[in-house]
Order: sequence, then structure tokens, then C-alpha cells
Amino acid sequence: MMGRPKVFQINLNSPNGVYYGGQTLSGTVTMELEEALTMRALRLEFKGQATVHWTEQRSNGKTSYTVVYHNEEHYFNAKQELWHKDKDGRGTDEMARGLYNYPFQFTLPSGLPCSYEGGIGHVRYTVKAVIDRKFRFDYNTKRPFTVINDLDLNNEPEALMEMTNTHHKFLCCCCCKSGPITGTVRIARRGYVPGEAILVDGDIENLSRRRMTKTTMRIYQQIDFHAQTKTRRERRVVAELQHGEIKPGGGDTWNAERLAVPPLPPSVLRGCRIIDIHYFLQLNVDPAGIGFDLKVPVSIIIGTIPLKQALDQYSSMALRQPPPGMPSRDDIYSSTAAAAMEPHRPPPPTYSESVFGKMAIKEGDEDKEDEADNSFAPSYTYYNWGFQSSSTGLF
Repeated sequence: MMGRPKVFQINLNSPNGVYYGGQTLSGTVTMELEEALTMRALRLEFKGQATVHWTEQRSNGKTSYTVVYHNEEHYFNAKQELWHKDKDGRGTDEMARGLYNYPFQFTLPSGLPCSYEGGIGHVRYTVKAVIDRKFRFDYNTKRPFTVINDLDLNNEPEALMEMTNTHHKFLCCCCCKSGPITGTVRIARRGYVPGEAILVDGDIENLSRRRMTKTTMRIYQQIDFHAQTKTRRERRVVAELQHGEIKPGGGDTWNAERLAVPPLPPSVLRGCRIIDIHYFLQLNVDPAGIGFDLKVPVSIIIGTIPLKQALDQYSSMALRQPPPGMPSRDDIYSSTAAAAMEPHRPPPPTYSESVFGKMAIKEGDEDKEDEADNSFAPSYTYYNWGFQSSSTGLF
């Protein structure tokens, strides 16, 4: 009886599975057969694309119906044959039991957008190995990998801008003669990289008659998903600090409190036209009882290469060594000697899984025979500068 492989997997030569546009993706497909297997070919399928997809319910008064919103971009879609029945001159489609290793290489196009996984949209890169079987289900195994598109904060003029914002809110009508809640947020600059800490200053004045149950300082990721006929905006909290209550007539002060930036994709998501990513820091003041929060936002930029001013600021601090199994960027570029000649080259980052964790990546055309792992989290640049938030964050 001819059965499925005992082992069928794709191993990448980059231990963390992180690549940049223009680099060569390389690795080995390993197939171990405990018994003979009939197959027409073994091929690889390389795929890079962005997809946006969601549904909404509508009603015309008589019947309900579903509206589908969709859009996609294709960055590459290539196939590479590793074996077919005549390739080794045997002229047979039966593979004997044993261990087989097939090396491969594929050069990624330049200018690829950064990997991103969201609930209704993603930028995803995969390599799939397919055992092509005549008149039977194919055997598949898929290996996702991360692509990073660098955003150098030194090329962003607004990254050094000091940001300040103040908002007021009245909780009752004018006849109540209740004063406003006033909130102010200040940060020294807009630009940061994952691993840095945002030093947050803020003031809250509660001139209302209501108690404020808490105040929070949050980093939000704002994503715009562009379908062909509609755009949908979503926001996700990526980090948070919290203070306690403020009594009527009281106030609170945030004094250079550290809010660490977790592993995230860079702002904008350059190269992708159907998904936009932006970040902002926001002070939320939560009143007791009925009433909306006072919200004071300031825009920030998340990059992959830090500001030179930030490097100077942290130059006297001993940087932690990358944890085991997490190669530096020099390992990926294989250019340690060249890096040593660049006086302003940043300390190499590590690569850490997205703060949001793994998400399902199984696609509709993948059947029950697939051997692929159904979850994946992109890994992003992370500068392990040893910073912690002033209090426990969300993640």
C-alpha cells in the first residue's frame, strides 16, 4: 500500500524566516517515505500577495442579503519543479521508501511591502511544496515567511517633531455649572522603533463634579483596508499604561513615564496600496457613570531603523546581547565587515514575533490533505535596548 510521507516539510536557511526584498529565499524540502509513493512531480509554489476581504449584512426591507467587499494585490506567483518522473532518467512515477532532500533558491522581487496579518486583511508570503499525484489528492506543506520593508526614521522629517495636544470635555449641560475635564499629552518626538520606550508627559485636570475612574495612555495601530468599493477602518491597542482615579476638583500628572513599543510592522506599509497602517498615542480619561471618555491623541511614526539622535542618547547604555536563536540583521545580510565601516549603522536588531501573536493563515483553496501549519505570526525588527514600560502593558 502506498501512503503519505512520514515527513514532508520545508526548511528555510534563515533560522527566523525573515527576508528583505531582493534577497534570495533558500532552503530544502525534506520528504521521508516509509513505503513507496506514486507521484507525478514535486514542485514549489512561491506566492506573495495582499488581500482584503470582509462581509456586511444588508436589508432592503423585505429580505436580508450579504455584501462582499474584496480586493487583492499580487507581488509574485512562481512555480519551481524539483522532481518529475523523467528528471532522473528512471521514467517511473514511483518513489522508493527513503529520505529525500531537495535544495531550492528563489530571488524575491525588490520593493516588497512588509508582512502583515490582520483580521480582514493581510500581506502574506509563502512557499508551498506540492506532491502532485495522478487522480488523487495532492500532498501539500506550506511555509510562511516574513518580508520586511525598511522605514528609516532618519529619512522622515517629521520623526523629530515634538508633539503636544490638549483637549477639553464637559460632562453635563451648561446649566449644571460643572467645569471641564482637561487633558494634555506631550512627547519629545514622533519617531520610534520597536524596543524603544516613548517617554510620556501628561496632565489631567478634573474640574467636573464627576470622579474619573482611571486614565490610560495607549499606543493604537490604525489600519485602513481598501476594498474595491469601500474602505473599512479598524484600531487595535498594542501597548498600555494606566493610572488610578481622579476625584472631582483633582488632577494627575504623567512624568516621563516609559511606554515600550512592542514588535510591530512599520508605519504606512510602503509598497501596498490596499492596506494602510498608522500609529498614534492617546490619553483616555474614563469618567464614572454614563459618559464618553476624554480622548487626547498624538500621531507617532514606527520605523525599522532608529534616529541617529536616539542612538546617541542610548550610546552610553550597554545593549543586551540577542537571545539565542535570534540572528542579527548582519547575519541576514552577511555583511558584518561592511557594517563595521559604517559609523552610523544602528546596533543590529533582533527579530521578534508580532505583538498580536499567531493568526490562522489557511486559505480557501487548501484542502484537508494539507500538511501545513495553519497559524503564523510575522517577525519584526526589535531593538533589545532593555527598556520596560513603567507598568504592566497589555501583552
